[in-house]
Amino acid sequence: MPPPPTSSPPSTPSRTAASPRPPRSRSTPHPAPPTGSPGSYGRADTRFLSGVLDFQPLYDGHEVRHWNLRLVSRAVVHDAEAYGLRAECAGRVLAYSGDSGPCAALVELAAESDVFLCEADIDRHSEGEQVHLTPEDAGDIARKAGVRELIVTHVGPTLTRDTATARAAAAFAGCTSTAFEGASRLV
Repeated sequence: MPPPPTSSPPSTPSRTAASPRPPRSRSTPHPAPPTGSPGSYGRADTRFLSGVLDFQPLYDGHEVRHWNLRLVSRAVVHDAEAYGLRAECAGRVLAYSGDSGPCAALVELAAESDVFLCEADIDRHSEGEQVHLTPEDAGDIARKAGVRELIVTHVGPTLTRDTATARAAAAFAGCTSTAFEGASRLV
């Protein structure tokens, strides 16, 4: 198996030959703690990553702290086990719906968040099935939760990004934008 990449992440400036390197720690770094429902890693056997990642089960209300970052998961309505995420750091809050249908857990998850990244996957609900959100659902949840900004993501094939964002904005009546692959935002 090839070693993990050693290049700096895009948000970290690259070092030049003239810039000094910080001293290397002699201790072994702690594995990063990703979480997820069983089987969500795409492989039944994740032992090959055990030296890099410390896999932990994910559950409703699961909380992880890393320095001043606090991550909390909430089980959400979907046709498979699914979770939303609330990330809090330095007084700022990002909430993420994940794949979800309308549910009270999303309102709690997004409560008073600075940014709510929320799916708007479907044009309308099928009778008796609510496993994804319409743009209006996303806007209503953002309004009920009192979020500062709604960012629409995971727009399904029956909608355009512009249409989904406009419909969500009408229901939210607040700052609303569209997520794009590769875009970043300071929260």
